[in-house]
Amino acid sequence: LVIVGRSKYCTWTMSLQITNGKDIAKIKREKYLLKQQRKLEAQEKRDAERNWVKQHSSFVTWLEIDEVKRLREWRCSNKNKRETSSVVIRGNDIDIVAVAPAASNKTSGEREKGSALNFESSSKNVKKRKLKHKEDNMIINCKDSRSTNSTLHGDVTNDDSIDIHRLNKLIGPFLDLKDKNNSVDDYRDECGRRIFIAEGTTVVKLLIERTKGSIKCENPTQYHHQDVVSIIVKQQSFFDEPVNLSKTIKESFPSYFEKMDLNSTRSNVNELSPFPFHIFLGAENVLTELAGFRISRGALGCGLIPHRGEDWLYTYLERKIKDRSESMPNNLHVLALDQISDSANLGSLIRSAAAFGIDCVVLSHDSCDAWYRRAVRVSMGHCFSVPTVRVDDLASCISAMRDKFQIASYAAVVDTSAEIILEEAVKGEIEPRWCCVLGNEGCGISSNVIDACKSRIRIGMTDGVDSLSIGVAGAILLHGMKHK
Repeated sequence: LVIVGRSKYCTWTMSLQITNGKDIAKIKREKYLLKQQRKLEAQEKRDAERNWVKQHSSFVTWLEIDEVKRLREWRCSNKNKRETSSVVIRGNDIDIVAVAPAASNKTSGEREKGSALNFESSSKNVKKRKLKHKEDNMIINCKDSRSTNSTLHGDVTNDDSIDIHRLNKLIGPFLDLKDKNNSVDDYRDECGRRIFIAEGTTVVKLLIERTKGSIKCENPTQYHHQDVVSIIVKQQSFFDEPVNLSKTIKESFPSYFEKMDLNSTRSNVNELSPFPFHIFLGAENVLTELAGFRISRGALGCGLIPHRGEDWLYTYLERKIKDRSESMPNNLHVLALDQISDSANLGSLIRSAAAFGIDCVVLSHDSCDAWYRRAVRVSMGHCFSVPTVRVDDLASCISAMRDKFQIASYAAVVDTSAEIILEEAVKGEIEPRWCCVLGNEGCGISSNVIDACKSRIRIGMTDGVDSLSIGVAGAILLHGMKHK
């Protein structure tokens, strides 16, 4: 049946196909069966995911929102206790903290009598607190003895109530990230070690690949890795494409899963060495409740910041030179940054350094930290693949690299009197072992650092444009110097 209609502006047609009731019932039946099949496949997929988590329960845990709330309440209560308590317990030692007495109308004799009573009662409280502390330690030790590893990366059981102390070590750094800033003190674990936070599935994926024990870190030319504490991932990001972090984990630690499959057939799962870090799976509302803001990126990671100094830098460069292939016997490229104050610019420069094959990034003592949340996020996780080193005196470090490894340093300036213009430099004018030095966004490079460099280099620009942002200028310089 074809219906033709006319209006003032156009002519339209409409076709209607009329079928009998049997055909309609058949179509509805097919749609119903297809819907039921999809439901069945979804249920089978969820069951497979649950079974995978149960099989790997030694290092994988479902995180519920009640556990996050319980941890927040526990930390708040501990904070209040620390503020109000006059006794501080450290291991088996007890320190009595003096509290300023409140104003009183009592006489001196009454005050002395009262203070004696207070001291006696406080002594009793000290004994009670010490006894309670020993009991708590016994409970914690008993729980730890049932796990395969009692270190920071120890197992978290899949019981309904996870040990609060271990839970605090593993996901405490993620708690209320919104209220934390970039200060170092906000990112320390209970032992005082500096930690970093990784945000986003791409960043966490690179973090997993650069974790100690990963197959990519077994390459003899790689001398740096990260000690990861834990990661928190949405269920979809962990199991489903295109992210599928579970696949990344299997590919990064194949030997562990091969041993697990072998031992599972022999019922010797407990004989496996502990996995390098712990994995928490949770819904988006759980991650949002934990961090204090909506987690749309799907994953968070936490690890220990490696300690690297000048001695580590020189050892690293020496080993790099020895391991270079015959096609590049003398190539060695370093990026040095002087007084960089913006963490986003630093993250962008690290990302560019990874793109153009820079071997390491050297930071002056007054530059911002490469492990700030913002720097890690902007670098897209490449701070895990390109090592960063902070030195006390950048000028002396540049001189030492020249004397020990014949690395020529080039200071990037906007001065038109610079000895080298990047576009006009002929091939071979830049030494095969070079260090590109970039300075502060506003003040540029310090004079003593410029004096330590071999030459000054600048980017040729049209009239009326005197400078570029440091992120753009750094990428242009690294690319150009690599081909000169």
